[in-house]
Amino acid sequence: MKAPVKNLKNEKVGEIDLSDSVFAAAVKDGTVYDAIRNSLNNKRQGNASTLNRKLVSGTTKKPWRQKGTGRARAGSNKSGLWSGGAVIFGPMTKDWRYDIPRKIKQNAFRSALTQLAASGKLIVIDGFAGVAPKTKPLAESLSKIAPAKKVLLVVDAADKAAYETLRRAAKNIARVKITHVDSVEIQDVFYTDELVITQVALEAIQKRLS
Repeated sequence: MKAPVKNLKNEKVGEIDLSDSVFAAAVKDGTVYDAIRNSLNNKRQGNASTLNRKLVSGTTKKPWRQKGTGRARAGSNKSGLWSGGAVIFGPMTKDWRYDIPRKIKQNAFRSALTQLAASGKLIVIDGFAGVAPKTKPLAESLSKIAPAKKVLLVVDAADKAAYETLRRAAKNIARVKITHVDSVEIQDVFYTDELVITQVALEAIQKRLS
């Protein structure tokens, strides 16, 4: 399978071979779901915290005797029914992180990339050489290359200076998210309308997933 390589003027400047094992793989929706759920859960802070009866300050002494006072029975002033008492079934600190096999993550990326390639939403460009750290020129170029509502830019991780320049240019474009090939996440690939990727980054992804 071949894909055209374009420049920032949306002109075809060449072709690149797409690996069938990456861009023509079997689409596994369940695997994609598992990988996205894992990625999002691993981002959760889990720092919500409330005081239960063990943690709230107070005494365990019975406030009054069980019967004969005319008041409702009570066993402790830590009760969640009392003002200043514990929170009943409140959220507690929790670590949401868990691991899944590396092969599941790889298969999820293959499925997401295959769907993008099959629907014509994969756009390969020769690079962003000469792009100034300004929003307007980049926005004009992207309007020609990828006019979709939500666009993911994936660039090479090795050239940190070029990545930082591009990040500064794209940060004020609400519909665009930029990342480099070592940090791309499955939910970004799956939920984007169009994937704009540099030729070098594409080769790196193919090497990793083949």
